[in-house]
Amino acid sequence: MYKTILLSLFSLIPGIMADPVNATSHVFDRSPGFGEKLLSINPSIDYQDVSPNISKFRVSGFDFFSDGRLAISLWDAKGRVYILENPLAPQEEHKYIKYAEGLHEALGIKVVDDQVYVLQKSELTRLDDTDKDGVADEYVCISNKWDVTTNFHEFSFGPLYKDGKFYIALAVAVNPGGVTTNPQTNDRGTIIEVDPKSGDYRVVLAGLRTPNGLMSNAAGDMFVADNQGDYLPANKIMHIKEGAFYNHTYSPKHAFADKEVTQPAAWLQQNEIANSPTQGSFVPHGIYKDQLLIGDIHHGGLKRIFFEKIDGEYQSAAFRFTQNLRSSINRTIFDKDNNLYLGGCGMGGNWATDGLKHDGIMRVKLYQKPIFEMLAIRAKSNGIEIEFTEPIAENIAWTKSLYRINQWTYKPTRNYGGPKIDAQQLQVLSVTPSQDLKKVFVEIAGMKEKHVINLRLANNFTSKSGAKIFTGDAYYTLNKIPQNKVMIAKSVPSHVQLISNVVTSNNEHPGAEVYRALCMSCHSLDGSKLVGPTFKGLAKSMRTVIKNGQEQKVHADRAYLRRSITKPAEEVAKGYQPIMPTLAPNMSKKQLSDVIDYMESLAK
Repeated sequence: MYKTILLSLFSLIPGIMADPVNATSHVFDRSPGFGEKLLSINPSIDYQDVSPNISKFRVSGFDFFSDGRLAISLWDAKGRVYILENPLAPQEEHKYIKYAEGLHEALGIKVVDDQVYVLQKSELTRLDDTDKDGVADEYVCISNKWDVTTNFHEFSFGPLYKDGKFYIALAVAVNPGGVTTNPQTNDRGTIIEVDPKSGDYRVVLAGLRTPNGLMSNAAGDMFVADNQGDYLPANKIMHIKEGAFYNHTYSPKHAFADKEVTQPAAWLQQNEIANSPTQGSFVPHGIYKDQLLIGDIHHGGLKRIFFEKIDGEYQSAAFRFTQNLRSSINRTIFDKDNNLYLGGCGMGGNWATDGLKHDGIMRVKLYQKPIFEMLAIRAKSNGIEIEFTEPIAENIAWTKSLYRINQWTYKPTRNYGGPKIDAQQLQVLSVTPSQDLKKVFVEIAGMKEKHVINLRLANNFTSKSGAKIFTGDAYYTLNKIPQNKVMIAKSVPSHVQLISNVVTSNNEHPGAEVYRALCMSCHSLDGSKLVGPTFKGLAKSMRTVIKNGQEQKVHADRAYLRRSITKPAEEVAKGYQPIMPTLAPNMSKKQLSDVIDYMESLAK
């Protein structure tokens, strides 16, 4: 990655900087919200922790009754369901009633005609309060016809309800460490439609792994989130389409597996902007209307996703939205007054966000203060159009060196995750702001379909009023390039004084970029355990590996590090699954040397 140092006289340019001492106002170094995970709460929202004083309140489902009461299912050993009688009251006045318990891994709840339905691991259950005392006294099986085993990972997620049918997402069985279990039982990794009258189901789509998040937009289109793994080189959000196959494969092969793979509506790069996306909610009002706010169990916080349709198919732009909440966010829901409720959940390890609690309820009000940020990105035939929440400073808007574009794609394989493929920085040919300075057309050379376009703005990208942009990067999933939306680039007006004399110099270890492109999805830098060993302190240490079925001690010198990258299956770190792909085909000799140098630098 490169750092841009601007040598022009910023003090003479209105809206750029007031302090002439600050000679690095526009740089591309990485910081929270600019290529790195946010650390703060979004300043435009009102955020409250309204968690109850109830042990292990790990939220697995939310839904409202018609009178405003909130039904809540929990992921806990007791299988509890609560009803919050007065969600809008001050936290100290909240009244919780235990409505049911004894359920088996209840990972979702739905209120239909004021009747409560809970999704257990092996059953969709209606909870009836026949004597009207506020507590369920009959647990009625609606359907239990899908197959399950004792595998820990055979989760049942949902349900959604549409046109008299329930929709449920079935996760696949997984071995400890992340490898998909083979053989699988019937119809795992699918979305099924359940008829509540007969209990029968049919498969809607297949090719999923851990689909922890079903949601629908105002148009009635349904979506599902999935987590990175084998055959999933990054996290996904997919439009639920009849008969689609989304590529996750197992044995025996599912009947849908011979279909052409359907592209996701959103790719979310592992550990850059997501890790384990969950269930989100489409915003019903305001400037974010119809955009998705979605949580994440491991990466934490909320991400915001703008969708558009090209030739009838969804694609999207993903933005960072907020972090520093009480807990990882597992479930979300808006009430009729547009308050957003967040359900916290975590279980330690990869199923939690480091440093946060593992449960709770939070309440958010949007649009409480103005904020300068990217609002949307739209694909054009010859580039992208960025829409902002405020007018941009005019000279910034016209300076093309303050916009950086990278692109890459993925190649799903049987190995866990996957590197960025065909990664390259693209040339920004021109930038053309709209007359009101709230949009900028970025003309780009070399855009490719079925690639991710990563936009990076300079760190001190500012509005006309002088506000600094809150976050400066976005991930656009470019499934299709529109063929009839050519934008015309315009010349810079004579009165605009561009930011000039931009000098680019290397300010980061060259191995860091290799790490982000090829290693970041499975290996941390901070000591936390992902599906692979952390890079922190790895180099030059003594390691225990499994070689030819036997434990051996090895010294993690350069030779070992080289072998672990080019021939990972020969010496597998103890405690980890043999799921790392060989990266040699995707690395030049220089990249291999650079990333080993980088790993050694982390040992100092």
